[in-house]
Amino acid sequence: MSTVQLPQFPEFRHPLIAPLAQHSDEELLALFKQHSDQGRYFTALLCRYAPIVYTLIWHSTRSAVQADYLFALVWRHIFYELGGLELPQGSATEAPAFTLQTG
Repeated sequence: MSTVQLPQFPEFRHPLIAPLAQHSDEELLALFKQHSDQGRYFTALLCRYAPIVYTLIWHSTRSAVQADYLFALVWRHIFYELGGLELPQGSATEAPAFTLQTG
């Protein structure tokens, strides 16, 4: 298999999405839940985690077509699961910052 070629998403550079890179995962998840009708918060999370997710999928598939298909399925599943994900409760001094990698 050749080297990983990450899919290109021009949306990542969109003026509504790019500034959201400064927000934490916890903030983006809260905004996603509060404004479920706006796709920009989910897109910001996708921007942040697409490279790692795609690379993991790429290394466990046999073709680029299969990797692209599974990538889309995984993100569809993530989209539906994020709505039910509960944020940890407690002060910032009690626990490390919440991220989707540690949550």
